[in-house]
Amino acid sequence: MPSKFTETMKVWANPDGKNMRAELYTRPIQLKNSASGAWEPIDTRVVTRDGKLKASRVKTPLTFGGRGAKQLVSAAGKHGKTGLGVTRALPEPKVSGNAVTYPDAVAPGADLVVRAQADGFISQVVFRQRPTAPVTVRLPLTLPEGTTFGATSQGLPQLKDAKGKAAAAPVVLTAMDAKVEASPDEGKSSPVAARVETSGKTPELVLTPDEKFLADPAVTYPVTIAAASEWFGGGVPTDAWVNKNNPSSNNAAAGWLRAGTTATSADVARVYLKFNTDAPELEGATVVDADLWMWNYKSGGPDGQLCGENLGNGIAASASPLHGVPAA
Repeated sequence: MPSKFTETMKVWANPDGKNMRAELYTRPIQLKNSASGAWEPIDTRVVTRDGKLKASRVKTPLTFGGRGAKQLVSAAGKHGKTGLGVTRALPEPKVSGNAVTYPDAVAPGADLVVRAQADGFISQVVFRQRPTAPVTVRLPLTLPEGTTFGATSQGLPQLKDAKGKAAAAPVVLTAMDAKVEASPDEGKSSPVAARVETSGKTPELVLTPDEKFLADPAVTYPVTIAAASEWFGGGVPTDAWVNKNNPSSNNAAAGWLRAGTTATSADVARVYLKFNTDAPELEGATVVDADLWMWNYKSGGPDGQLCGENLGNGIAASASPLHGVPAA
């Protein structure tokens, strides 16, 4: 029933002629073609169009800088143009799928990487090798109209609207080594000092990774510092996970979600998923059945096998009726 589709929902009529089935996604999966009216799937691949690098089909159009440019990425959104710049000319970019890599753009062996998403982007500083000197990253910011950077009561940089209210989560960044995704318990991570300097004409996001962490022989390279685009590094409430042992880490840009415990139950991780349930088709609807589908791509278990039936008590899911935010 395409007439009932939204950017995050598809609807079918059940064969019984009485009920409908809706599939809701936490991020946009399709966009309506303004010319034909047809719904077309999201396509985050980066292509060359009109002589520029652009994301194929995403909610917020993205343009990426070419060789010699000083604009890393720009996003044309409802609040005007936003984006990230660089302080020196970019090298020749390398494109792979939804990722644009600028080799050695930060320092020798340290790349800038930008990944297109269905709605927004993720920027990364990727250290391919251990740096030989201290590294500071400066990224000039193009902010949404009517916003500026202030600070939280803890001193963390945070985007504020014209009335001084928080417009995004505080900027909290984490450096993660190559083992974190494969095994969070064995991998190494470290907080990254981040501030926003507003003294010049253009505000700059300044990142300073911990020298001792980067020099630690136990850290496995590459090391990645990732930041979500809304705005900037803190993000807006969306899919995320938190864990007991490192409650202050920002995992919004990780690209994966961790749920459950370690083998010794020394750590506990929880996942939060946000669904948009504001569609008129859902207003006043009676839900006769609801299922949460999650794709599991990596699990623990004896000898590294998938969990299978060794899930113990399993993973429990609950929902917030006020905000429609199921949490597993």
